[in-house]
Amino acid sequence: MDAKPPERPPLVSQLPPDVQRELDDIYKNAKNAPAVPEVLKVENYGPIKSMTLGPAWKDLGVWPRRNPKSDTGGNPYKHHDYRIIPDAGTLRIPHLPNSHSFENAAKVKALVDTMNGAVPKAKWSELNSVLGSAANSEFFTIESVDVVKLGGRRVITMTGTLKETGTREKDVYVSLSGTWTKTYEVGIGIGRNDNYHDAVSKFDHAMKTVEWRTELSSWD
Repeated sequence: MDAKPPERPPLVSQLPPDVQRELDDIYKNAKNAPAVPEVLKVENYGPIKSMTLGPAWKDLGVWPRRNPKSDTGGNPYKHHDYRIIPDAGTLRIPHLPNSHSFENAAKVKALVDTMNGAVPKAKWSELNSVLGSAANSEFFTIESVDVVKLGGRRVITMTGTLKETGTREKDVYVSLSGTWTKTYEVGIGIGRNDNYHDAVSKFDHAMKTVEWRTELSSWD
């Protein structure tokens, strides 16, 4: 008669109760731990080589949406948008710069090169070519204009309100070449009922991380 085969040992040995409780607690804490927030970045778009937005933002994509039958690469109104969560301010980064005459650019350059901090209201008109439609008092109310340093470059910042909608804005104007013949406008729009100061704080925090691209000789 064949001998009875030995019983198979248990796959997992029984742990002491105190050790088992400790392992259960570790598993429970790991399971319930909040997810690590995604660090959202802007990379190689428009004038920006790199900029960290952080977890308080979501990527809305590029506008206008690309038509497979056409090429929007040269569209001067193409832009990449990001929004503060939850829907409290939209950041807009242009794909292409605006061009300015050498005469207007020279005026802007002279002011930017010699100014630090708040620009006196009497000198705002010297920046009209860069400020664009914001310089039209029928449609927009400018609240402040400053020359500051961001990412190693001297830039112009402007805050104000679009009269028709009550949307408040903060915009940063940068010239990658420093000649101000071409400028990019990176800005955030905040709705009438949104928390303006919180949105601007998040925008300012992001802009402090910016690394600008070198001057582009052609469309990206």
